[in-house]
Amino acid sequence: TANADLDAGLESFEGLTQVYKYYALYEKITPEIEYSLLEDKKSLTVANLTKFNVTSLNIPFASYHDGYMLPITKIQSQVFNNITNRLTEISIGGAVSEICEEAFNNVSATNIYFAHKGRTIKYNDNQIEEPKQLRIGRYAFARNDAIQQITLPAALKTLSEGAFESC
Repeated sequence: TANADLDAGLESFEGLTQVYKYYALYEKITPEIEYSLLEDKKSLTVANLTKFNVTSLNIPFASYHDGYMLPITKIQSQVFNNITNRLTEISIGGAVSEICEEAFNNVSATNIYFAHKGRTIKYNDNQIEEPKQLRIGRYAFARNDAIQQITLPAALKTLSEGAFESC
């Protein structure tokens, strides 16, 4: 069964709680993305992309930081700005509550996916809910004329000026 597969694979992920087995074993990630600890010291932000020849960006729900699995709640300004050559798909994890200014400005992605499902997740023995409010900053996805499909999540509460300008 799927649970048996999860349990068998957990040996290499010591310290994870039951619910995070899924994220550690089955969620797609882009290893070239670097994360930084936010001021609250309870969550991470997408800080940098170390390689620019990726075809898809998969920002997971959570990532390890100093031995703890922490949710990724923010995508910094201009972090993926002008990645135009090969990028075709962007998948944004369900813990992200803020996409800052020009985060994906002038990219060539054809498909943008949001993993927000509105469920409660348990990690590090704490329960959190996926954000009920998602804020997309000014010009966050602007100048992306390749977009063919995007489904905005119900969690979207703020769509700032020009977020999808020239798309």
